[in-house]
Amino acid sequence: WHEGVFPIEEKSSFQGRQGKVHARVSIDLQKEFKKYIYFKTRL
Repeated sequence: WHEGVFPIEEKSSFQGRQGKVHARVSIDLQKEFKKYIYFKTRL
């Protein structure tokens, strides 16, 4: 899951293979560091 899980019932069970701990951190590099990340890619 790359987005949050929002159960609609009081109790929920999720039967997936993803690990028990999964976190995602969002950052605005331009705002935080006044820079963008640049890297070359090969097509």
